Formats: sequence, structure tokens, C-alpha cells
Amino acid sequence: MSLFRYTSSLFLLAALSLTCARPEKAEEPKIFGNLYVRYLQDGGQIKAEASFFEGDSAHLAQPISIPGGVSFQGSGMESRNIQDKLIRYQYENRLDYPGKFAFQVQDEAGQSHRFAQEMPPVFDFLIPSSFSKKQGMDLELQPLPHLRKKNWPSFFQIARERPP
Repeated sequence: MSLFRYTSSLFLLAALSLTCARPEKAEEPKIFGNLYVRYLQDGGQIKAEASFFEGDSAHLAQPISIPGGVSFQGSGMESRNIQDKLIRYQYENRLDYPGKFAFQVQDEAGQSHRFAQEMPPVFDFLIPSSFSKKQGMDLELQPLPHLRKKNWPSFFQIARERPP
């Protein structure tokens, strides 16, 4: 094989590989959500809040609004812009304890996303003997005795410092 054919073949392969190479897609920013529910048995008061953030990490994420809106238990949530630093969706009502709490959002493409969590009524709770502001603590919740066999969340992490 002549030097010309060999060089031409290498050039052709290099050209093909460059035209076929696809640039990698930049990783899309992640969306983080902060979902909060408080239920007061006296009076059946329920309050739900949701805030959403977009960025590469939870620590660097910036607040965003959800174009299709946010709902809780199937009802729309009111949107509030708090000092241009946070967009909070809120819902308040009176109802019997639902046992399952569900938030739903609709993205820009019109697709719905549902976040639901079952939570039994709290019968009792346990606080660890020691904890710190830096390490936080795990608060163990005890459901009503007849509900203890179900697979319910049994603890919550409380008061952990955010990473620097």
C-alpha cells in the first residue's frame, strides 16, 4: 500500500470520526423540592407548604416557580413570592386526618409528577438521650398500636446544619 493511500485512509477515518462524534449533552440542572405538612388534631387544621429550587446541588440551587402550578390533596396551592428569595406554595384547610399526603406538580411540558407519603397519626415519640446542633437528631415516631405493623416512616431527621 502506498504512503499516499495510507495517509488518505487515515485522513478519511479522522474526518468521519469527527463528523460522527456527538458533543455530550450538558447535564441539566436538578430540581429540589421542600415539602412540608402540619396537621393539628384539635380542629382538624392542616397546613401544607412547598418550595422548589433548581441547580447543580441543593446548596447552590435557586428558587423557581412551577409553571403548571402545585396542588396538595388535589386542591390548588396559592403561590407567594417572599422577598424575591423564595417562592412558596401554601394550602390551609380543615379536614379529617387523611393518612396519606400528596403533592402534585405540572412541569413545562404539561406532565404531572406526584409525591405522596403515607403517615400514621402519631401516638408517641422518642427523643434520643443526646444530640447536637451539628449532628442533629433522629426523632422516632410511634404510630397507634394497631398501625405499628405497617411499613410507616419511623423517624425524622431534625436540626441538621447545612453543609458550608
